[in-house]
Amino acid sequence: MEKKLSEERASKQKVENCLLEVEKRCSMLDCDLKQSQQKINELVKQKDKLSEDVEILTLKIEQETQKRCLTQNDLKMQTQHVNALRMTEKQLKQENNHLAEIKLTLEKQNNELRKERQDADGQMKEIQDQLEAEQYFS
Repeated sequence: MEKKLSEERASKQKVENCLLEVEKRCSMLDCDLKQSQQKINELVKQKDKLSEDVEILTLKIEQETQKRCLTQNDLKMQTQHVNALRMTEKQLKQENNHLAEIKLTLEKQNNELRKERQDADGQMKEIQDQLEAEQYFS
C-alpha cells in the first residue's frame, strides 16, 4: 500500500509538474498572443497611415498632372500666339517694304514735278520778260 501511495504521489507530482509546465506554456502563449495582437494593431495602424499617405500622394499626383496639362495647353496657346505675331510681323515688314518702294517712287515723281515746275517757271519768266520788252518797245 505504501508502494501504491508512493506511486500515486509520484504520479500526482508528475501530473502536477506537467500541469505546471502546461500552465507555463499557456502563460507564454498568452503573452505571445498579446504581443502578436499588439504588433498586428501597430501594423494595421501603420497600414492605415500608409494608405492615407498613398491617397494624399495620389491626389497630389492628379493635381500636378492637371496643372501640367494646363501649363502645356497654355504653352501651346502662347506658341500659337507667337507664331501669329511672327506672321503679322512678316506681313508688316512686307507692307513696310512695299510702302518704302512707293515712297521712293513718289519722292522721285515729286522731284521730277518740281524740276518741271522750275523749268516751267523759268520759261514763264522768259515769256513775261519778252512780253514786257515787246510792250515797252511798242
